[in-house]
Amino acid sequence: MPLSRRALLAATAGVVVVPALAQSPKPREEEPLILRAHRKGLVYGASVPAASLANPVFGDILADECGLIATQGEADWAALQPQPGRFDFTGFDRLANFAQRRNLLFRPRSLIRHSGLPDWMAEAVTPASAGRTLTEHVGPVIARYRGRVHSWDIVSEAVEPAHGRADGLRITPWLKAMGPRYIDVAFRLARAIDRDALLAYSDSGLDAGAPEHATRRRSVLGLLDWLRGRGVPLDALSIDSRLDALAPFDGPAFRDFLRAVAGMGLRVIIAGLDVTASHADRAAERLGRYIETALSEKAVIAVISAGLANQGGSDRSSYGLPLDGDLNRTPAWVALARAFDAAPAR
Repeated sequence: MPLSRRALLAATAGVVVVPALAQSPKPREEEPLILRAHRKGLVYGASVPAASLANPVFGDILADECGLIATQGEADWAALQPQPGRFDFTGFDRLANFAQRRNLLFRPRSLIRHSGLPDWMAEAVTPASAGRTLTEHVGPVIARYRGRVHSWDIVSEAVEPAHGRADGLRITPWLKAMGPRYIDVAFRLARAIDRDALLAYSDSGLDAGAPEHATRRRSVLGLLDWLRGRGVPLDALSIDSRLDALAPFDGPAFRDFLRAVAGMGLRVIIAGLDVTASHADRAAERLGRYIETALSEKAVIAVISAGLANQGGSDRSSYGLPLDGDLNRTPAWVALARAFDAAPAR
């Protein structure tokens, strides 16, 4: 039988923890986010660095609050294949194995994107070699974790309207070498290897009222429509939700955007959730409005925080995580709990 929170804290009272988590968390009397989300047919989780699992108290509270863990930088190309043909799965394996031991869903992020690339790829992503380079990376990674993954972000941030292309695509080494079909190739390869995991496209900057967000929403919808028209095995849109409390949230426009995505038969994952703000209460208010709006669309199936605990110190301007540096619940946790409680059931 799982330990209660009070029993867990008592059992780990003598454990030496890393300095950022040196204070004992307070006992938790209210039910965790995982249960509040599950009651509505949702999954709640957090992206965590593999190194954080060295702290047993953190690991236990992570499994208590979350039903899913996601990678942070462990899925970057530079982390997984720092040298051509030489893979390093150390951090990735640590997260995957923790998820398996604790009966959590596992979600790697951002296999193909324009950043997080090792230096050697400058010579490997050419018209003659890009397809082989992509296949020889994505194939082994997907195969290694087949059957253990809830969802993958296969391609991320392929859209950048400011680059001036009519299709709104970001000009990247992949686009220069292969054209838009690099997205198609990556998804088809992933599906051929793992037929069960959800395959997602990920993008950001989709919630505010600023003109650039409106343009990005249109470009993302255009890309999703193009992919669906080509029969690409795309299951979901993952929205990287790094919010800014000072940016005007356009709730109606964001709701319409989500409805348009749902109308394509796609599911939506709210990922990377965090808020930049001057203080915790303002962050919680911004986060609450965003999540309540998102959860009004039943195509949204999961909410994933950018991290579980704020370990950045008192000068950090990001207050959107559910726990503070001492692993106590924050105003953002309360905002998430209220949003889950008020959400319609899936």
